[in-house]
Amino acid sequence: MAAAPPPTAAVSSEARGTQYFVANIDEARQVVAGCRDGSVRSGECATAEEAIIKVEAQERRKRFLGN
Repeated sequence: MAAAPPPTAAVSSEARGTQYFVANIDEARQVVAGCRDGSVRSGECATAEEAIIKVEAQERRKRFLGN
């Protein structure tokens, strides 16, 4: 009976979520810029864009309410 090869560590290829990009807004902006110029093609385009929209809405709300 042959021994099975050892399991390899799984490499995550999942797209980072909106919450990640909200916390890392500069990175979100870089991803969106790459999506627009065609250098990035992934599931992160939509989540990065959504994060930017959320952060900008929070900033507008703070300016409007003065908080």
